[in-house]
Amino acid sequence: MNARPTGESGEKMKGDGEGESGGTRKSNSGKLNNDIKMTRREFIKASAAFGAAAAGFPYNLTDITNLFLKEDGELVIYPVICIDEHEFESAEIPFERIINIELFGCNWNCKHCFTKYLNKDTPPVKISVDKLGKFLLNLDNGKATLVVIDGEEPLLQRVKVLRLINLLKTGSDYIVMLGTNGSLINGDFIERANDVGLDRIMINFFHLDDNWHKKFTDGYSNQNTINALKLVSKRFEGEVMVALYLFSSLNIASFENICRFLRGINPNFLIKVLCPFQNKYEFQNCIKRRRYEFEEIASRYFHIDQTLRFSKRIKSKRFLLRKERSDRINLIKIREWEWTRR
Repeated sequence: MNARPTGESGEKMKGDGEGESGGTRKSNSGKLNNDIKMTRREFIKASAAFGAAAAGFPYNLTDITNLFLKEDGELVIYPVICIDEHEFESAEIPFERIINIELFGCNWNCKHCFTKYLNKDTPPVKISVDKLGKFLLNLDNGKATLVVIDGEEPLLQRVKVLRLINLLKTGSDYIVMLGTNGSLINGDFIERANDVGLDRIMINFFHLDDNWHKKFTDGYSNQNTINALKLVSKRFEGEVMVALYLFSSLNIASFENICRFLRGINPNFLIKVLCPFQNKYEFQNCIKRRRYEFEEIASRYFHIDQTLRFSKRIKSKRFLLRKERSDRINLIKIREWEWTRR
């Protein structure tokens, strides 16, 4: 039974919350109740910690670690799923659709956090890995699909993230990509990622200037990210993408220095140029004046992600994930837009 995003705003997409399909999908307890519930105490602890971080105060990760890393088979996510359907003018793109899920929580406190900005009015929820995996599999509509597991920092929940990847890779033909700041990547994770068949790791790289990086991330060095890029280049069996961000302070010379530095680590990186923004004006200004110019520079050193360049039309839909009393997950459409290249 496929679930497709159809109809007008507010219409529900029902996922299959009953029965089993395509192998083992049950949680360790064998139960499916309370899959999308975070206790009030847990939510207050996590919200208080990240609220303090947003206000610029140092925060203690103890409560967050207890919440994220305990082996309860549940992920903490933002209950928002984005689905983009593309029409490409090139056959080079191996997918037609992107499904994006965003995990809650980060070990950094970046000033320009895209995920926090988009989800500032959306409280996180807990959902079982098995239930989320089954739901995503039921969104299979026959189109080649890229599933992006992103967020603030997914590897805070690495065991459960690996389990979700395994469910998706064994139950579908989905291409799966994990987005991360790289600071929590180690050899054990890469080995496990290879075992479950992760297709792509995308690592965010902000700046070569470590002092700038520390100010931007609230005290964290870029060395962990650099070490992660070296490690995945040697040991990860899938594709490695590096996301480069066009901050307003980044000039062409600095950007080209970043490209030279990264090429020295691995000339086979796939580069994605992104525009961080906190409002519509910043995004439009970045797209119109900077993005293609910087992509042209990056293309002298690497292959560039061509998703947007080759897309003739994008149908984008944003859904709120909810659990009904029937124990089914539904998607409530909250936003839809379409872009066509002229």
